[in-house]
Amino acid sequence: MIYFEKNKETNAVEIIHYQPFDAINGLGKTEAELLQTGVLIDTIPQPVATVGKMGVLYHTDAQGLYYVYIDVPKTPEQLQAERIAQLEADVATANYALMMGGLI
Repeated sequence: MIYFEKNKETNAVEIIHYQPFDAINGLGKTEAELLQTGVLIDTIPQPVATVGKMGVLYHTDAQGLYYVYIDVPKTPEQLQAERIAQLEADVATANYALMMGGLI
């Protein structure tokens, strides 16, 4: 059994425990106690691998478990590289304008 809890407002799955009844790593609760705060299921679907996207797991009673795919946030390094490329392009444009007779 797999146990999960979801955000009551957004239905996004926030906690997943793959061994809720394990003697060592379990949650130390009965099935009835777990069902008061979450859901018990047999399997969780795997997200579809898509470049630039990541799957966020959601659950509703009508749809069950499903993924919503969102853009992967850019890393600080990616943001910095984009900024450097933009600044280099701006400098090249300014240099060209100066060589051609000024900026005005």
